[in-house]
Amino acid sequence: GATDICEVSHRQNQNDILFTKARFAHLCAGTTHPCNVDSDCPKGHACNVVDPANSLVNINAEDFDFDIPLPPAPSGSPTLQIKTKNMPKPKGGLQPKAVFTIPTPGPSAVLHVKVPMSSPLPNGKMPNVFAQSITAGWKEDLTSLYKVQVKFKSVTINNPLKSATPALPRRCTDPNAGGFTATACSTNNDCPASTCLLSGKTCHQNKDCGKTDECAGASQCIGGLTPGWNLWGEVEGDWVAFKKVETIGTLAPFNSPPFAVPSPTPYSLPESFTFNEFVAGDGTGDVHVATTGNSKNCLDTMYSTNVKDDLFTYGLGSGGSCLGAGSMNPGRVEVHHPVTNTGGLGAVTGATCVPSLPQPINTLVTCTATSVGGDAGTCSTTATQLCVVDDDCPGSETCNVTGGAFALTYTIQVKP
Repeated sequence: GATDICEVSHRQNQNDILFTKARFAHLCAGTTHPCNVDSDCPKGHACNVVDPANSLVNINAEDFDFDIPLPPAPSGSPTLQIKTKNMPKPKGGLQPKAVFTIPTPGPSAVLHVKVPMSSPLPNGKMPNVFAQSITAGWKEDLTSLYKVQVKFKSVTINNPLKSATPALPRRCTDPNAGGFTATACSTNNDCPASTCLLSGKTCHQNKDCGKTDECAGASQCIGGLTPGWNLWGEVEGDWVAFKKVETIGTLAPFNSPPFAVPSPTPYSLPESFTFNEFVAGDGTGDVHVATTGNSKNCLDTMYSTNVKDDLFTYGLGSGGSCLGAGSMNPGRVEVHHPVTNTGGLGAVTGATCVPSLPQPINTLVTCTATSVGGDAGTCSTTATQLCVVDDDCPGSETCNVTGGAFALTYTIQVKP
């Protein structure tokens, strides 16, 4: 993403958006089959690098500079301690060594980091990747800290955020003329198939064929409800992606509309993430728990492809409808847990905790925080029916949008 102009800068020319905003995938010559090397392609087909209009940034054009804010320096002549940890990098990755500018100690000093991407490595080759974790702090800093452990336990879905009337009905595509046929479908098997280029195996998409084979000219079943969410959570800036949220909209009780409030049992997805954080021991520290995400809609099915290819697949009218069907907002969880100078957990807003807060050090507390804001609602009269727009409700009823599409349950404990 950092090398892709389309990801980091706006393009004003509509022709750039429609016709040159490419997937930046390497394709086997004469096919639409993605590849990395020639051996990924059918025999006799080379792997071509796709970069229309030179849209990829030259990562060796300049060095990459950034600053790391440091904690306040202790008195005297403190020593800055820097630790680096190499992270996984692609095969063939050539990584330069970061150059650090040590600052003068002070209350708001920063460590300046230069990643020399514009200079050759000792072997004469140019670097092509930088994947490293860097931490820095004052060696003589003896500020007392409390260790706080947070564990994400579950996510309860209150509203799947799926409209009862999807942007596009589920139908078979027309691989020759583009757009849809009149054939309704449930799966690809309901649509006309093609054959794999090499094996002759029946197929509807490339993944039905082997690694170096291709499926061309097949009809696929697309449209209908777009399942799944993207949902992330963080504690003190350490982020995780929640598991199993891609099933929302495919499993009971949210497998088909109309959607109702889950009863008698909430729809809960178990999670298992542990965070160990450290906060100041002088009573000024707190632990931040937050989330962000979206419920996928038709627009999400168009990502990672060219707009012009999407418009051929969907057709101009249906393609426009899909582009206009953006993601639904599940709202956010945002909770700050203050830690006292004795290690106790202070009172909070935005979460309900058992036992109730405040509590002394070493007390294990279980909290549930319901998301605030977003597009979740219930029908005005039929209050047990969930909705995101008025058309999801019976008759002339309206959708009362209240938010709170999900709730996060977690434990928090200050370790002695």
